Amino acid sequence: LPPFPMTTFEVISADCPLCRATLKTLRSAIEKRGCGCKVVEHRCNGDECCAPAKSADVKAVPTVLRDGKTVHVGKLTEREAETLLPSS
Repeated sequence: LPPFPMTTFEVISADCPLCRATLKTLRSAIEKRGCGCKVVEHRCNGDECCAPAKSADVKAVPTVLRDGKTVHVGKLTEREAETLLPSS
């Protein structure tokens, strides 16, 4: 058995500075924890939301989903990112 459950994070992004910072913070926390979590970015461009944003009823970006459920809206801090990660 792997030490951590397999977790997928999806970040709904507009590729803005706050979205990029959130992705960087989340990836950094995952690397530090060594949990092997997967991060997928879904970019919304212009006035049209991407399909994952529509299906998750996203109201603002960045929005972080963990295994399909919204767990954070807005810029993510390092401490917040750490609390979202699975523990062994």
